[in-house]
Amino acid sequence: MPALRGRNHLIDAARVAAVLMVVGYHAAFFRVGVADGRLWLERWQPAPVWWPATWVLMLLPLFFVAGGYADAQSLDAARSRPSGVAGFLAARGRRVGGPLTLFVLVVGGVATALAWLPGSPPVTPYPAAGAADWPTLLTLLSRDYSAFLWFLTVYLLLVLLAPLSVRLHDRSGWLPAGVLGLGAAAVDAWSFTSGSADVRYLNWLLVWPLCHQLGVGYQRGGFTRGPGWVPAAALAGGATGVWALIALLGYPGSAIVSYYPPTVALALLALAQTGLLGMLERAGVLRTLSPAAERALSWLGAALMAVYLWETTAIVAASALLAWVALSVPAAGWLLHPVVIAAASLAVLAALVPPLARAGRRLTPPAGDQPRLLPVVAGYALLIGGTASAWQWGLLLHPGRPAAGVAVVLVLGGAALLAWGSGGRAAPRVSPG
Repeated sequence: MPALRGRNHLIDAARVAAVLMVVGYHAAFFRVGVADGRLWLERWQPAPVWWPATWVLMLLPLFFVAGGYADAQSLDAARSRPSGVAGFLAARGRRVGGPLTLFVLVVGGVATALAWLPGSPPVTPYPAAGAADWPTLLTLLSRDYSAFLWFLTVYLLLVLLAPLSVRLHDRSGWLPAGVLGLGAAAVDAWSFTSGSADVRYLNWLLVWPLCHQLGVGYQRGGFTRGPGWVPAAALAGGATGVWALIALLGYPGSAIVSYYPPTVALALLALAQTGLLGMLERAGVLRTLSPAAERALSWLGAALMAVYLWETTAIVAASALLAWVALSVPAAGWLLHPVVIAAASLAVLAALVPPLARAGRRLTPPAGDQPRLLPVVAGYALLIGGTASAWQWGLLLHPGRPAAGVAVVLVLGGAALLAWGSGGRAAPRVSPG
């Protein structure tokens, strides 16, 4: 087992940057405007002139690379303690279970209450809402509101499989990553030759695990030890590969089109980003920080779960406030510019995160010295099923929408199993978020 290392500030900063970039993208996800005294709302896609920039700003692969690094390091530490793998999974699960429980209680509770209202809902500018009744409208809204939970579905699955991922890398080196890459390329080829975009959904199980595997290899020194040309070659090879897929094989020119579901181009982007991380670490970037900067980075890292779960709330609140002002004061239409909405969203998010992080912390089960592996794994399975169900079918309790109710039951049941399986008896000690 490799020697244990301390915090890697560069990896921590990469995680924070990736999540904040996602917040910025989601703030621009819809275009809001006023025409003839009425609001309009439409989905946003960057114009072709901005497509190259989307590849520079697409940091989701980097988050999963950083996750692989953190999982490998945490597993090394866990295996030196009596709790072992069960302790690792319980610790990781607790960080998600409490904040996710709060999210489901609030969002599912509000959606449920509104879904039972009598009569017909008012006409809204929301796309595809049409003349839906309350249960249909709230199912649609809660589903779209929870669509970003795909990320937690993938994250939880990768954490659950992390012991296997790390063991495979330690035994077989880069072979598992190569197999995943070939599999993703084969799925792309199948999708493009068959003309079925649905085939690409298989890459959820190939591209993101490959990014995670790159992070495991990075933690093992694959990009930071040995010949100095390795990270530079990874950066150049990954970037060239993305260019070749777009220019020569007709892959989408926008990274936004290529990530949902992911193509092998995202895996090559992850390779380039990992190479850049290696070059920065070799150059000593963020190797040392002042105590104040280290505390700030630590707090941001601990708050990332709250940031990700409540970013949509902040964006909706900021957009609604600015839209109300724009409707009331015709000359204030500039307030609906995407940059203004993004800045206002970040301000609202900064106000929301501390209290919501504290509330999520109160719902986080305490750590114990005797975690039980089977209930912890079962808790993961329920949480994964719950986040996937909310992502696909919404999040509310109503007899006319049973699938959305399943999501609520699975998430709360999974969090309860994790709490029991964690074996906690002492008071929780969790950083904000």
